[in-house]
Amino acid sequence: MSTPFLVSYVLLWVLVAGLFVGMLALYHHFGEMYLSSPQGRSAQGPDEGSTLKALEAHTVDATAVVLPVDRPTLLLFVSTTCDVCKEVRTAVPRLVADHTDVSVVVVCAGRPAMVRAWAEPIAGLVPVIADPRSRISEQYQVDLRPFCIAVGADGLVRARGIANTHDGLEMAVEDAKSLPIVDAGTPADGHDHLATRKKEPAK
Repeated sequence: MSTPFLVSYVLLWVLVAGLFVGMLALYHHFGEMYLSSPQGRSAQGPDEGSTLKALEAHTVDATAVVLPVDRPTLLLFVSTTCDVCKEVRTAVPRLVADHTDVSVVVVCAGRPAMVRAWAEPIAGLVPVIADPRSRISEQYQVDLRPFCIAVGADGLVRARGIANTHDGLEMAVEDAKSLPIVDAGTPADGHDHLATRKKEPAK
């Protein structure tokens, strides 16, 4: 095999590898654009009014968690690599203190060791479940983080959406404590809370 042929052969494979990496980057870019679009955000999470899928898992401190439970619940999806999620984490202690009648459960994407480190500031306050392969997130159709699902005491999804501020979490908690949704989106008291409440703008 001549030297020029060998050099051209190696360069060809380098070019192929470069094109492959570029294609993956392009798909990732357009995927991120879709997820951040209104259509992408609206497709996240279970449908409002549907029954929350059952979850059986263990927290980072080996405590068993079974959902849904017979009380309002806020299911919060975060990630160890998400900077905004760290800001959301600082809002959790106040949220728990102000709403003792609501269960807050955190599902954190990342390696178990990193999740344990991430959960240290809120250790003992809320259960934190490691989701290293995003299987739990996929079960609930969640690709964006931070994201929350508000669930009523009856196990029905009241609301879902991006939760990147304390005010956004507060609204989600109030949704979890609201009355069931009946008759094409109207709660049992006859008022459409989801239509009239002010939405937190996504960042």
